[in-house]
Amino acid sequence: MIKIGYFILSLIVLSIVLIITYLRAKTGSNEMIFPSPKGNNSIGYEQRLDHERKIKKLESELSQSNISDYLIRTYDSNENKLEGNELIILGSIYHTYYYEIKLTFINVSYISCPTFFSSNNIRLATKSEIVQLKVALEPEEIVLVFEDWSKDFYFVVCEDFKYEMGLKYYDENDNPKG
Repeated sequence: MIKIGYFILSLIVLSIVLIITYLRAKTGSNEMIFPSPKGNNSIGYEQRLDHERKIKKLESELSQSNISDYLIRTYDSNENKLEGNELIILGSIYHTYYYEIKLTFINVSYISCPTFFSSNNIRLATKSEIVQLKVALEPEEIVLVFEDWSKDFYFVVCEDFKYEMGLKYYDENDNPKG
């Protein structure tokens, strides 16, 4: 009877090992992906594709511009707002009189960048960068990377982002017009 118990226990352990191996092979990493505790709020395949399309369009538009300098304009952590925490970063080649892009990050949970910085590339973070960042991510969050010429990296973790391209001037109080 004891031999049968050991045999059944061995089969259970073997099944668990096979399931873990399958999941690791399917995700292409050694990270275990567990279901979100929030249930239906986890980021879906279509939403992930939407973020990737949006970032590719942004990369394309930035490559055709001279925008190289960014500054944090505002960070609103008002939790009473429907959108939650919001970070606005303005980009230009010359911030004294105008800006050329307004990036708005929605439901921000982590920021790792100076208030003024240079960047030649904005992209989604790789899996290894996310692991190195050592930040607990919710399933619906994305990690955006500002990368500069000297290979410095700045990170923003948020649920979504939007941007507006176009030349905008500051008013007499140094506030963005429009």
